[in-house]
Amino acid sequence: MNGPTGAVRFDVVRVRVGAATVPLMDDDRLEFYRSAVHALTGSAGSFVGDGQDWRCITTETANEKGETVRKVAREALASTSPEATWLILDLTLASLETSPSQVHLRGSVNLLLAQEINELLDSRAHECTVVVLLSEVPPEQDLVRVLLSDAIDGGRVVLVGDNGDAAPPIDPTRSGAYKRVIANERGNDLDLLRAKLVRRKGWFSRGDRGYVRFFYELSRARDELHHELTRRLSDLPVGARIVSYGGISRWLEEPLNSAALQVLGPSAAGVSHFATMQELEEALSSADPTQIAVVVPMVDTSKTIKAIRDKLVALFPTIPLRLLSVLSSQGPVETDGVRQLAGGLEVSYLLRVEQIHVQNTAQDCDAELLRFQDSLMEEAGGHPLRPYQFWDLIRDANPVDESNPPEWRPEDTGALMPDFEAMMVAHGYGPWLAVRLWRLFDGHVSALPRDTLFVCPEGETNSDTLADSMRRTVGVRIVRIPRSAIEHVKRARFSPEAARNLWDADNSPWMRLLRSSGQTDVVIMDDIVVTSASVRAIRTILEAGGFLVTGVACLADYSVTANPEVRALYSYPRPSLADPVQR
Repeated sequence: MNGPTGAVRFDVVRVRVGAATVPLMDDDRLEFYRSAVHALTGSAGSFVGDGQDWRCITTETANEKGETVRKVAREALASTSPEATWLILDLTLASLETSPSQVHLRGSVNLLLAQEINELLDSRAHECTVVVLLSEVPPEQDLVRVLLSDAIDGGRVVLVGDNGDAAPPIDPTRSGAYKRVIANERGNDLDLLRAKLVRRKGWFSRGDRGYVRFFYELSRARDELHHELTRRLSDLPVGARIVSYGGISRWLEEPLNSAALQVLGPSAAGVSHFATMQELEEALSSADPTQIAVVVPMVDTSKTIKAIRDKLVALFPTIPLRLLSVLSSQGPVETDGVRQLAGGLEVSYLLRVEQIHVQNTAQDCDAELLRFQDSLMEEAGGHPLRPYQFWDLIRDANPVDESNPPEWRPEDTGALMPDFEAMMVAHGYGPWLAVRLWRLFDGHVSALPRDTLFVCPEGETNSDTLADSMRRTVGVRIVRIPRSAIEHVKRARFSPEAARNLWDADNSPWMRLLRSSGQTDVVIMDDIVVTSASVRAIRTILEAGGFLVTGVACLADYSVTANPEVRALYSYPRPSLADPVQR
């Protein structure tokens, strides 16, 4: 790809379709776009934009209100710098999110964007190229490609995919450089897999073999799984077959299917998923594979993977086998390792995880001692944690002194709280708690997490940790309000006028994020609720800005008086924590 004559002067079209809000254009964001320009042109670019914020359109609005899309896109395109020779339209959130929610340039919404691009190009007097960043470039017959074909052929529109593909085609060196920029911005897929790994604690029955304490799943990490599986299977020879045993763990199927399609091609047999050895034999009954790759969600005792190996060796004694597990309860390293099994068997794995086995007759086998129902592998949503579940987690993370206590509470009250930070980070339950908390709002907020805005206090360890898990694992959008603003409204006795004065006098980053939001319905979130004073202050601020609070989310509700709008993972009153005025 050749840039315009001289140094590229670029601006970024600040419109985002498919998100309630996105991060501001800070130095990190700008550095990504500088790197992208350098990768695609081979020379440094000069940013000529201003400090305006993003205009966001939620998925729901985009699908139902086409004219809104056109209006917002037109305004965003028109407000770009007239000096720019390159306008970057970023339709993939990979550059802005740890947990990307990608928007493909397809469908009626993207046709409207394409029309606005054409109109902008017609209106610009000087040479200008619109560079559209995508997760993947649509095929030539796609209606958007057809609508933009003249501009693409003339080099005034360039479509660039995360994999370096482009229309019109670009030099392989530039393509490779751009792929490296995207990989660097996305981060290490194995680290992201670990961050999104849902680790549920319970009593999962193994029949007469007793119980295991943990169940793992990665249904929220499809993109990262796809990338890692593609990397691991990319050297399979022509004619290879991929088979997969999932049992009741279905989260592996979709990313493995997409990886197989990319590695083996559309004409290959695809993945043979099986639940029994008979199904495996039937799936390969007429096969003549050059190699067989076995992919499973997890290897624990290795009994199942050995049985699969023995069956395949009996069916194809001379065919090479490759064994890959996403998770393994043993192995020499935390990530990207190889586990040695008896008989010279080797299983590659992506992540090592912990597993605890408890015999039925063990003195600490609560499932047998307390006679409660076994934990279900497929967890139903929309329910708080049961008392045993909550206190079982606290046994892992010992209670600690309360962090960020209110000013009126004496320091010597001895108020102990669950160590939520250790629970979410050190013990790895953050993704599970985030998913459970999100499910409490199922049907009460926007259907898509990326269309949902959660607002919480800023700079408080537990709230920040919970917000990070919600953003990374679930994909909701987070805005943090500084404690100083919350306390200002508290001191003013929750006066709407005091909150409006904040909006009139302040242009802090959190306010800019809220102003640029494509969503007016929000959820307030905190780690605990006791008196609801902070919640009330945040509500006052949000309502002064024209937002509608649809609920309150927290890990634990300690309120003396029940509040129906609070949805907590666990609730029990703690009068000793309440404001003396409210007792």
